[in-house]
Amino acid sequence: MLFTLSTDAAVQEHGFNLQLSSIPHFLYDEKHGTPMFTQTQLEEYNKYIVTILSMQNGTEKHNENIEKKPIENHKEKILDPLNDPTDPFKFKTEGPIDKKEEDIERKSAIRRCSLCGKYKKEQTEIDLKKMSDLPDICNKRIDVVWSWVNGTDPNWLESLKKYVTDFDPYRYRNTDTLVYSMRGVYKYLPYVKNYFIVTANQVPDFLDAPYNLTSFILVKNNITLEIVPHSQIIEKKFLPVFNSEAIETSLHKIKNLGECFIYLNDDVFFNKPTPPDYFVKNGKLQVHVERSAPEVVLEKKSLVHSCISHSNRLVNKFFKKPENTRHRFMSHTAHFFKKSISYEVEKAFWDEFENTRSKRTRAWQTTNWSYMVGVYEVIKGYGVDVREYNLAKFWMFEDKHQKNVVAKIQNDEINPYVFCVNDDMTNKTFEKEMRYIHRWLVTKFPDKTVFEK
Repeated sequence: MLFTLSTDAAVQEHGFNLQLSSIPHFLYDEKHGTPMFTQTQLEEYNKYIVTILSMQNGTEKHNENIEKKPIENHKEKILDPLNDPTDPFKFKTEGPIDKKEEDIERKSAIRRCSLCGKYKKEQTEIDLKKMSDLPDICNKRIDVVWSWVNGTDPNWLESLKKYVTDFDPYRYRNTDTLVYSMRGVYKYLPYVKNYFIVTANQVPDFLDAPYNLTSFILVKNNITLEIVPHSQIIEKKFLPVFNSEAIETSLHKIKNLGECFIYLNDDVFFNKPTPPDYFVKNGKLQVHVERSAPEVVLEKKSLVHSCISHSNRLVNKFFKKPENTRHRFMSHTAHFFKKSISYEVEKAFWDEFENTRSKRTRAWQTTNWSYMVGVYEVIKGYGVDVREYNLAKFWMFEDKHQKNVVAKIQNDEINPYVFCVNDDMTNKTFEKEMRYIHRWLVTKFPDKTVFEK
């Protein structure tokens, strides 16, 4: 069938006037009508778009120059900072200081780390044969989903300002760490063959992607990557949405998604080979948890704790448990879901989730999806609690550089399967501290995925 361009804002913005009969043939996801590209077809498509642009601009003779001209949402950037002569992360000037600082802090950091070295002998060694032993309850398939936003995108910010007059700009800023999160999955979870990025009509600029499309599927080396706009999984009446709590209630509605999937934010990274039984063992979901919840004293001080407390009361009421029964926080790293269970939970608490979806930004006394699903799974016997200890690590990236140095040292010593580096910085220190974390991550994850430029 003929490939047809959508008439979304990104296409209209560049003034395309494409005749359908002249557009080259491309693969299609016949079931859902999403443009699908192999590498060869992607190159052919982008070449065609450049030709159209050159004709419309009346500069067809200068095609080479036009090809180099960045198109919005696909800006060219050097993605090899280790060999970039401009040294964007200041490896040459700040890099040597990193080593000196870490040498000074190392002994003290390890001495103060209760988990450093404690579990090495007890930790189950990975049997590489198990890396391809996918669980039957997942239909022998595990996918991965990221929710992502570029909060520095002017168009996105303009949309946000229409609905929110007073917002925290730190919450939405882009840390450019999604690329490393994807590299971690690509390297350490080779059994994952289907990647999904859920976003607000945005495309990460490190992807080798079709120009001016915000919904598409790439197929490379038997792995697929699909960019999923919010509009495909969230009802129109709730759009636009800037609330991660609301977005997470609809991830299971991705049409091409398998029965089982890992859910990640862009600040979560797999750190070493992670077999499927990290998520499913003996037919039971492994629900990775932390301390007991809720923390009532924080309920009126923190949006997160307000949502956890509210969710805890809802679950207790549903299962006829005392209102103050405590469960456990979900590990603030990777979350694992089954679509069928997600639909079951959604049905059980439909009105509450609809209320959460109606909030464009985070709101007090709404639901926390991962907490409710995790507790539900354990109570129903679908899964079991697994204390994280050295399996997963969460740390806040703060203004105080010394604390960040100590946290990095301890993370490397603990060597968890997965870790999260959460942005808790002010603008004053953001650029300097992000260079530090990027120097660490690009060294830890140097190998590109097949989807990068």
